[in-house]
Parts: sequence; structure tokens; C-alpha cells
Amino acid sequence: MATRPPSSISCFVLSFHDTLMDAVLTASATLVPADPLDPVSNFGPLASATQANRVTGFIAAACAEGGECLTPERSLPETGCYVAPTVFTGISREMGIAQDEVFGPVLSVLRFSDFDEAMELANATHYGLAATVWTRDARRTHAAAKAIRAGRVTLRASAAASDQSGFALGAEPWGASGFGVEGGIEGLRAYSRLKSLELVR
Repeated sequence: MATRPPSSISCFVLSFHDTLMDAVLTASATLVPADPLDPVSNFGPLASATQANRVTGFIAAACAEGGECLTPERSLPETGCYVAPTVFTGISREMGIAQDEVFGPVLSVLRFSDFDEAMELANATHYGLAATVWTRDARRTHAAAKAIRAGRVTLRASAAASDQSGFALGAEPWGASGFGVEGGIEGLRAYSRLKSLELVR
């Protein structure tokens, strides 16, 4: 794997990318991978050794393909399928870590210069389970909702917004994601079959 930078990271370029990375790295450093029953833990293990190896394989491949790993090495519990929170920048849309569903504590950051490029990046994958858009611009909100090919799109104006709308909404994932309609009344209908009965006397 590529050499990781020291844990103290300073941003000298006042760009949104650098400001965001600084905040993300600060937040990830507070996560404590440990036994979920340990009171100090706020970050548990993955479900299996197979999945842990799969995730570390994605991390190694991203480093080999030129991705820049921004998170430092961390000590992990000796037993259990733990993978430390890992943040990458310098990721291109062609890399495996940007194309596949990692299902692990890995964040890949891709740069874009305008709204259209952001939408193009969001759709440049075979998967389309869910997406989140952060914006305070109402016009961008509507445009993103139409443009993104995903079964569930969450539009957020601030981190203070609640995670749930108060009721379950049905969604149908795009591409290689999911298994048909999920949630809501449409999700229930997916488990039923329409039958017509006619009684003639």
C-alpha cells in the first residue's frame, strides 16, 4: 500500500475540497474501532473475514492505481474483522473503488468543477441504490432530483436536517443495485400477486 501521511494534516490551499477534507479527516479521527460492547467504541467490525479482506483489497487497489490515502495507520483490535475508517482523494471515475460497492468504511472523494460534471460523476457507475445531494440552491435541488439515476435521492440543505421523513417511501433501485421495489406500499405489493376470482352460479 502507498505510504500514508502523518496524522497531523494541514490545509494550506483555501479551496472547498481542502476545507471539506480537513473536516472529514477530523471527524474520522474521532471514530474508535473496538468491540461494540466496549463503552469507548463507536465503530464496530465488519460482518466477516471475507468482507474485511474484500474491503482491504479495494484499499490496496486504490493505492496502486494512484489514489491518495489521507488517513494515517491506526491500531485495531487484535481479534475481529476490523477495517479502520479510510479516506481517499485523487480518485478517478475509472477506478474500481469508484465503480464498485465497497460496503466498508471507505470514503472516495472525486473532484468536479460544475454541476453538470457532478451529475455525470454521480451516474458514472453500474449501481444506483441511493444518493445524497447537499445544496441550499432550490434550482439545483430540482435539477439533481431529475438527473440522478438512483432509487432513493436524499436532498439536504444542512447537517441538522433529520434523517427520516416520518413515513416509509417506496423506491426501486437502478442498475445493478437492490432486488426490486423496497419500502412503502409498493414494497409490500412486490410480495403479493394479483388474482381475480369470479363466481358463476
